[in-house]
Amino acid sequence: MWFKLPMIVWRLLWDRRMPVAPKIIVALAVVYFIIPAGIIPDRAFGLVGYLDDIALLILAIAWFMIRAPEPAVRDAERKD
Repeated sequence: MWFKLPMIVWRLLWDRRMPVAPKIIVALAVVYFIIPAGIIPDRAFGLVGYLDDIALLILAIAWFMIRAPEPAVRDAERKD
C-alpha cells in the first residue's frame, strides 16, 4: 500500500478539504530535498547528507497524513 502514498499525497495537496499548513510543510520539505544545500550538505557527506533530507521528507509526509481529514484520504485512495 505504501507505493500508492505518493499519488494519495499528490491528490490531497489539491484537495480543498485539506488544511493549508500541512500543504506548505510538505512543499517546503520537497524543496529542501531537491536543493543540495542543507543542514548536512549532500555533496560533502554523500549518503549521510541525503539521509537528513529523506528523514525530513518522511516526517513531513507523516505529519501531512495525520492532519488529513479522513473523508479526503478515503476519496484520494478510491481514485485508483
